[in-house]
Amino acid sequence: MKIAICDDNEQDCLVIKKYCEENGYSDILLFHSGNELLACPHLDNLNLIFLDIEMDDLSGIEVMHQLELRCPFTLIVFSTSHNDLMADAFGRNVIAFISKPCREMSITSSIKKAECLSLEFTPIKINNKTSLPCNSILYLECKQKYTTFIDINGQMYLSRDSLMHWCEKLLPYGFSQISRSHAINLKYYRGMEPNKILLSNALQLDISRRYLSTLEENYEAYMLRLARNECQTEHGSITL
Repeated sequence: MKIAICDDNEQDCLVIKKYCEENGYSDILLFHSGNELLACPHLDNLNLIFLDIEMDDLSGIEVMHQLELRCPFTLIVFSTSHNDLMADAFGRNVIAFISKPCREMSITSSIKKAECLSLEFTPIKINNKTSLPCNSILYLECKQKYTTFIDINGQMYLSRDSLMHWCEKLLPYGFSQISRSHAINLKYYRGMEPNKILLSNALQLDISRRYLSTLEENYEAYMLRLARNECQTEHGSITL
């Protein structure tokens, strides 16, 4: 992940940076004002931002509103020494709140949660005109040499790449092939009936016997990853 820290207190920036580095991250940018962050030419490449709520120029809440418009896939962790401000700081991409002075456990917990969620928020470039976040893709369907993406609202998007190509690319993001014709997002997997996969919205797709064990293995790995994330976020930070 590419991480940014935006805080007008130099010492708070350095503390958070230190804990991020101890978690194995070195691609870290520091900003000391909201305007400085928003002027960053690589803003849309940031995966996670530690953002102070109280800053002199733009408040963290004002910056959050700008980020929601410009960087819809960037995750935000708010930091503050006044917990009463949290009520106004809930946002679409806000994943946690940490209280100052920042503790190592709080930073680590936020990073682990972001590692998991960043997979769901990762934009998948389907074609030259369309990118979708992983968590909005319901399933994929093979159409001759091409692949159709079906999102959670039933919209369809065509890719010129094969289903095999996409199954290999999307495996780390929680997808699993269930037949020669279909792959599903395990986020929306709801169970199985004889020769059928049940997805949310009561949707059913055929599953081939040769893919049963693959589905079981992929789903077990997916659920284990979620469980690890929940365990990490039970301690240290106030999470949504």
